[in-house]
Amino acid sequence: MAKQKALATRNEEETQLAIPDAPTAVQAYKGEGTEDLASGGIDLPLVSIVQAESGRGRKEDFGEGSAILVPDDLLICDVEGDFSASVIHAHKSWGLWRDINDKSSPFPMVEQSYDENGELARLSKTFGSKKSYGDNFNGSVFEHLDFVLMLDGGGDIAPGTIALLRYKSTGYKVGRKLRQLLSRCGQRGWPIYAPTLKFVIKPITNSLNKDNYHPVATLQTVSQDGLEDKRKKFQDIDRAWKDRKITMKEHSEVDEITDGMGPDDE
Repeated sequence: MAKQKALATRNEEETQLAIPDAPTAVQAYKGEGTEDLASGGIDLPLVSIVQAESGRGRKEDFGEGSAILVPDDLLICDVEGDFSASVIHAHKSWGLWRDINDKSSPFPMVEQSYDENGELARLSKTFGSKKSYGDNFNGSVFEHLDFVLMLDGGGDIAPGTIALLRYKSTGYKVGRKLRQLLSRCGQRGWPIYAPTLKFVIKPITNSLNKDNYHPVATLQTVSQDGLEDKRKKFQDIDRAWKDRKITMKEHSEVDEITDGMGPDDE
């Protein structure tokens, strides 16, 4: 079974659209935004996938596996559907996620950091790392792979909507493949916001042997069309990122089991 899954993944990657070299008119951008994929003033809505553990209201309203925009609960696409978007910015962040026994706040993340040398970044390197907080609670620490998207629309979403897509835990490997795809585009001279990506919602089995749904990206097109508008958005986001002023709009549900997976899981 494992061999069949590996073969299917390899075949899927081989059928992705080949990345062309950027034309001369685009070379001035020099792979902008892709230079440091290893490494906030802007409050962004979150692209969230409804999971088995999500609240009953969201599962009844949208169905397990649907992609929605929170906290406004706007439908992006239905279960195992897809949506298109460009990545405007990519970076890492680290978070302390609430103890399951902590009912003091509806917001699932207790603390967030963009400091790659900070305590949360250091703790995240250890599998299943915990940190104490509050009244004897122990939260889980995760490294996140964050992508600021400009959505093409679909469902209840207007074209050009800016939102945060965050991969952690079970989805970390999915996010890592997206970073690799964007890096390959940068090597061809394209800025990070030139590719249009198709995100397909797929189930992935986690370490608890349960399926979580995640948006899996493939390259749809890569073009110089609309680059100036996207570049302005990139510059706005990049300034906020350098000032560590990007924040995620608060939402009240954890839409994924935090099963302890992270950067070192294979």
